[in-house]
Amino acid sequence: MPLATIKLISDPEAARVFLWPHLKRAFPTWRYITNVNLRPLGSVQAGRGVVRITVRAKAAHQKTNQLTLFGNYDAGGGSQTIYQFLCFLQRHGFGPGQYGAPRPLLYSEPYKLLVYESFPGRRVRDELEAGRLTVRTLMTIMRQTAGWLKKFHRLPARVGKRRTLVLSAAKFSRLAPTYRRAIGAAIPLVNRLLQVASRQPRSLVHGDPHLANAILGPHHTFALIDFSESYAGHPLADPAMFIIHLDVALKQYFSRPDIARLQTAFLTAYFNRPVDSLSRETANLFAAYQVRTAAEFLQFTANHHQRPSPDVRWIIQRLLTIIESGAEQLRRGAGRPILSL
Repeated sequence: MPLATIKLISDPEAARVFLWPHLKRAFPTWRYITNVNLRPLGSVQAGRGVVRITVRAKAAHQKTNQLTLFGNYDAGGGSQTIYQFLCFLQRHGFGPGQYGAPRPLLYSEPYKLLVYESFPGRRVRDELEAGRLTVRTLMTIMRQTAGWLKKFHRLPARVGKRRTLVLSAAKFSRLAPTYRRAIGAAIPLVNRLLQVASRQPRSLVHGDPHLANAILGPHHTFALIDFSESYAGHPLADPAMFIIHLDVALKQYFSRPDIARLQTAFLTAYFNRPVDSLSRETANLFAAYQVRTAAEFLQFTANHHQRPSPDVRWIIQRLLTIIESGAEQLRRGAGRPILSL
């Protein structure tokens, strides 16, 4: 990370001077900044970093305002891509209203730094971990997530790189033989469908929809955040990934039948029809994206837990089950999404 950028995201005075012209344009009633607090989030990786920026300012009539911003640094240009997505969403109705997204403040090419406003609200995962969510409440959140994704997927694919998410056996070469065999058997079945999908019209794809990226905002508003994995591709990749996330993330909180009910509620809202009435083509393509996601998750989980805990072992086994049952379903052409039963 360049020294100038390090100073900018670690020195409150440097941040204040840098941010003030942009904040003055965004908030014309502000008179001056009284305090800037900088807090790095997690470890700063080589060439990438995130910092939470809390700004306090005096406005007209000496009113004190506080604003929470995030600064994303990425030497590879990823922050500029996120900025383009956020600007695009603001222009297409993801501002004030039922469905939202963080508001971009600026992107500085010299610093490779994106600064944007946080979306006000509470992360769904935090609410879940605090024990404040019931199945009934989550049913509403499932419909909100489906509604946000449907609106997002209807946008023209004018930002983001194009991606086709086929699987390569080489990526899984370090896995245990049992896992490699299961994924290897699924790869030709999955890739055949994903290659067909790559020739279909593309939409925007969020790329990382899960409960930690879902925000419950004020006045029943809802947002998905984190566009670092967003791209132009087939929209079914998003709901398939969300279903897999639900399968493992809700395990310690709810029964398998309740998780299946939540998955079904999400899919029904997303497709505007019962799951059983999906066309065979759609259901099989959806299952292919589920198997692909499960394989990617299994590879990541197994490689990052050399001595897995019982919970991690359960997740790995569950992902393996999804891959094997999904491959069998695709082999038979059964035409059903893979739910948590």
